[in-house]
Amino acid sequence: AWVLPCEIPASSFPAGATIVSLSASIKQDDNVTFNGVGTAGDDYTVTYQTINLIAPVGDLNDWPDTPVKTGMGTIGSSGTATYFEASDIPEVTISATPAGISNANTLLSGGNDLLYQFATQQQATATGFDETTWFPVLSSASVTLTAVYV
Repeated sequence: AWVLPCEIPASSFPAGATIVSLSASIKQDDNVTFNGVGTAGDDYTVTYQTINLIAPVGDLNDWPDTPVKTGMGTIGSSGTATYFEASDIPEVTISATPAGISNANTLLSGGNDLLYQFATQQQATATGFDETTWFPVLSSASVTLTAVYV
């Protein structure tokens, strides 16, 4: 799993500022590699999904998970197969709940930075193999945290 901190320092705000909206945007490129061992000529299927979340939970609405993806192939004459897919995940923006904005203002009024953590991981299954190893790779991910204040 990747964990990315996203932060707005308290020093970015003028004294007495009140946050009226808070949002975060995530952009990811998502690669996955499966190596499988099985019977030559047998078909295989791999299914995987990227799961995202942000903490503190409730301050920002949960990120939607990416769609479940499925890949298929045939095990080669060596009894092994490698499946690779690279996908560009569209940028997603989520907004804080009213309670989350209130929490952010409490942090800010106490002189604290707005600090959140974005976590992402992949989960996967494969059929048709006797044994598998898989390598989820987030080739890149970036989070942008935006606060509007008055």
